Amino acid sequence: MLSRRAFVGSSSLALATPLLNPRAPAGQGPDFDLGAQTHFSHGWLLPWMDRARSLGARTLRDGLAWSTVETRPGRFAFDPYRVDFLDKARRDGVRLLLCIDPRHPGYDNGDTAFSPAAQQAFAAFLRALLDRYGDVITAVEVGNEINGERGMTGEAARHRPEAHVGLLTAIQRQVKPAHAHVAILGGSTNVIGVGFLERIFAAGGLEVMDGVAVHPYRSFAETVDVELTLLNDAMNRHGRPVPVYATEFGDQFDRPEDAPDLMLKMTAMLGASGVSRAFWYALSDEAHFRNMGLFTQRQALKPAGETFAWLQRRLLAGGRPERIVTDDLSHAYRFGRAGVVLWGVSRPLKISGQMGAFDSRGRPIALPDLLAETPVVLLGDVEVEMGPAATVADSFHQFSKAPWSYMAQTPDGQVHPLGWMRWDWTSYIGDRRFRPLAFNALTLAPAGAGDRGTKAILRYTAKAAGRFTYSAAVTHAGTGDGVDVAIAINERITEPAAVVKRDWSFERTLDVQAGDAIDLRIGPNATSGGDNVRYRAVVRSLTA
Repeated sequence: MLSRRAFVGSSSLALATPLLNPRAPAGQGPDFDLGAQTHFSHGWLLPWMDRARSLGARTLRDGLAWSTVETRPGRFAFDPYRVDFLDKARRDGVRLLLCIDPRHPGYDNGDTAFSPAAQQAFAAFLRALLDRYGDVITAVEVGNEINGERGMTGEAARHRPEAHVGLLTAIQRQVKPAHAHVAILGGSTNVIGVGFLERIFAAGGLEVMDGVAVHPYRSFAETVDVELTLLNDAMNRHGRPVPVYATEFGDQFDRPEDAPDLMLKMTAMLGASGVSRAFWYALSDEAHFRNMGLFTQRQALKPAGETFAWLQRRLLAGGRPERIVTDDLSHAYRFGRAGVVLWGVSRPLKISGQMGAFDSRGRPIALPDLLAETPVVLLGDVEVEMGPAATVADSFHQFSKAPWSYMAQTPDGQVHPLGWMRWDWTSYIGDRRFRPLAFNALTLAPAGAGDRGTKAILRYTAKAAGRFTYSAAVTHAGTGDGVDVAIAINERITEPAAVVKRDWSFERTLDVQAGDAIDLRIGPNATSGGDNVRYRAVVRSLTA
């Protein structure tokens, strides 16, 4: 239960966040399960399953080629050297989610099953597989990243929603009557492709899938809940919502030490957003993916592995995470009675009780007195109060939310509001008329060139009067001739346009009234293309 006690803020604009008490019971709903990706179907040796179990993993995601079992059309054979990992999983009490590509050289010329005969054959294969291993396989992901170019092939690729729904329908008819407990997962998108998935939902997909699979790869966690909300909204528009499975997540990292913070944040946010299961990619490092493994290829534990094991044993043991701070600038997640994970913009913390403070790898740290962007874990009998933050607005933490708004200024000087664009890949803020102009949480791109260019406008609208510092930073990350950047207050340019080919920053103290608008305006300079930029704007209160 949240108390109404809070620090007394020195500014009427600063938000004081209520007491956080992790001793309160966790929210209702099924448990959240964190697993890992393995590749036994690619030839991994069975001791890797023991390494996964040593970290506390109860569920693994792997695959199985259709032709491995159906060696020729209509003949099923379970070669012990091909399915030995399924037998070991049974012996060890490990449960598997299998991702299976519906392609077989004996059907539809080896392309994705599209004809009724091929789709029924795939369903018959799944029925035979589950008849033998239905106690081990708890879910089947039908296809892998089917929004990608090679995710579906042949005639199915030209009719993706209809082909996918047809295949799921055949599976439901042949498999579910005998194996109702096995979840059939549809969708399987690289990232959270809401627009792509919505076409599947519109074709009837929600009626024939038990869950939707997404792969939310990303370099930061903070907006994954926004995208999951868009996904749930899309399901609600087309019928019954189904559980969401994050069957792959992670990122490539410059250093192994960079992985733990992302894993901890993503686990907290995925669980609090209602995701049923999430699978870190991968258990072991792989040659083509930088620092993504929990272990090295020689089975040495990596920092990410430390975090994974600590999450399993100390935090997730308390139950599904639940978000317990309602402002947009701070993150606090309660894992039942186990503890709390905190991060966000700088603000005072008052912590009391019998507890310990830890970093994302489970290493003890000094008790913090300030919130920071680096996550902190508090375990034990703890109470936390968050004081007011000097930061009142941050374009990153509050992406797509007030007090920020997003616009395009066309060459005729007209300003047009922008909205969500849901497509095959990560949703963004934009408008079809002004492509490729787009806003994401940390990057944007203008459109056009020179005098015919369309500027991207990030607008902050003041909620109340006061004295503030407004700061903005832009880094040109593209290959073009740079972008032109200007600051406008209430539609009047106050900072002359500068051409940015690398880094640009701006900071000014301002006295503003409620409703005043401060714009960061970014145009394409002289030529089009190569104008992706990294941006961030922050507003801090100076009012006593």
